[in-house]
Amino acid sequence: MRHTKALFFILPLSLASFACDDKKAATAEKPAETTPAATTAAPTASAAPSAAGDTGDTGDKAAGGEVGGCKPEPNAQCAKAKIGDADWAGKNLEGINLEGADLESVNLSGANLTKANLKGANLDEADLSKANLTEANLEGASMSETDLTEAILKKTNLKDAKTEDLETEGTKWEDTICPTGKVGKDSCKGQLSKGGDDDDDDL
Repeated sequence: MRHTKALFFILPLSLASFACDDKKAATAEKPAETTPAATTAAPTASAAPSAAGDTGDTGDKAAGGEVGGCKPEPNAQCAKAKIGDADWAGKNLEGINLEGADLESVNLSGANLTKANLKGANLDEADLSKANLTEANLEGASMSETDLTEAILKKTNLKDAKTEDLETEGTKWEDTICPTGKVGKDSCKGQLSKGGDDDDDDL
């Protein structure tokens, strides 16, 4: 009987001891909570500067480069090329072939067009001021309001050229074949299209 009482007394203590041990073990096994480290936001890369704008053909025109498949150089073959309002001022175009080419409003100021072939070309409103047109062929060319101020027209062929309202102040004529087909020793006065020689006395 004494043994039985002692057993009843010891059993609760043992259970309590086991419960305490289990609680300690659970506490030991529970991983420690970690405090998330503060993150530093990476700096956002700034947008790269935008590329420079596209220049295209107008830049080429402004720079006096190749236009309409025609490279501005001596003896170039550019028949029927569409040159438009290109800037070829001061270029050496000796012997260039521009027969039937569209050169409306082109800038050929001061250009060397010696022996150039401009037969049937469109030179309306073109700037040929101070250009050298010695022995150039402009037969049948359209030259309405073309600027020939101080240009050299020595032995230049203007036969059948349409020459309305030319600017001819200071133009140097010498043995020029005028639009009528007659040779003007020192001018084409009276032989240009209507309006071509009305404004200037230097023809």
